Amino acid sequence: MITPEGRRIALELELSSKGRVRREGILAGYGSDARIDAVLYLVKDRRIGRSVQESARRLGVGALVHVQQVKLTASERAPAAGRAASRASARARRGAPEAAR
Repeated sequence: MITPEGRRIALELELSSKGRVRREGILAGYGSDARIDAVLYLVKDRRIGRSVQESARRLGVGALVHVQQVKLTASERAPAAGRAASRASARARRGAPEAAR
C-alpha cells in the first residue's frame, strides 16, 4: 500500500507460522527492496508475532518490520474451515471408484 506521503508499506497477514527459513527468506526480500519503507505483519497470536520479530532482528531489518496482533471473529474464521472441508471432500471423491461418484 502507498501512504498519502508516498511511503510504500507491505502488508502480511500471518495466520499460521511459517518455518524459520521460509519466513527469513521473505523478510530478507523486503529488506533488500529499497522501494519498501515498512512491513506490517498482522498476526493472529503472540507466538507468531514473536517469531516474526526475532527473525527480523536476526536479519537486521527489525526497524522495518512492525507486528500487530489481530483477533478474528468466528464468522471470519469460518470460510477457511469451509474451504478445508471442501478440499478434503474433493480429495475423497477423487480417490473413490468411478461407480461411487
